[in-house]
Amino acid sequence: MIALKDIVKTIDSFAPFDSAEEWDNVGLLIGSEKTVVKKAIVALDVTEEVIELAVKQGAQVIVSHHPVLFDPIKQIEEDSVVYLAIQKGIACIAVHTNLDKADGGVNDCLCKTLHLTNCKPICDQTGRVGTLKEEMSPMDFAKHVKDCLGTSVQAKLGKNPIKTVAVVSGGGGEFLQDALDEGKADAFVTGEMKHHMWLKVKDETCVVAGHYATENVVVPSLCSLLNEKLPDIEWICYLGEAPYQTV
Repeated sequence: MIALKDIVKTIDSFAPFDSAEEWDNVGLLIGSEKTVVKKAIVALDVTEEVIELAVKQGAQVIVSHHPVLFDPIKQIEEDSVVYLAIQKGIACIAVHTNLDKADGGVNDCLCKTLHLTNCKPICDQTGRVGTLKEEMSPMDFAKHVKDCLGTSVQAKLGKNPIKTVAVVSGGGGEFLQDALDEGKADAFVTGEMKHHMWLKVKDETCVVAGHYATENVVVPSLCSLLNEKLPDIEWICYLGEAPYQTV
């Protein structure tokens, strides 16, 4: 029988929890490590819909990228997902910035989705840099990101053709200049970027494709990897939809 502690140990073998950022909150966040697991859900977030799916499927745990518990809390309100998970007896494991950095993790999955090759870590493993099969114009590259991720994008188009691309999934806007410089890249792709960072974009091309779209790409891969390593558990992949609409 496989227990929660075995899942945590397995994840730690390919995405070490001690590699997570100091401000992060990863690992087993809700539940007992002794709980026996027969079914598990893999998702980007722990939401009411995901918890309902876990209950419906008879799953004992949700493995999510984003932590269900992040900021310190003084009370657990009845309408919160934390309350619901505890009430329903659903354990929660978070694999956050350690999965961003891991081989085959979020940023590698983003590179694969964008058809980048020869990918290497940059920015202390937080991002990746890779190359396109063929050189693209800035506008064609922005459309390429849009098509690959199936989402609308924001773009500031540079002056030069695109061949080398730096990526930092999710809220990676703060890494803009470091990623471009360290990766010697023609373009930068991330999920979110603050206004003042846009003002710093000069000759390079920058494409912002949304936090959800740049990270949800890891869910099928993580589910497949866990199924390979722990085949006695039934792993259920939940892709869902972005928590917003573009109108």
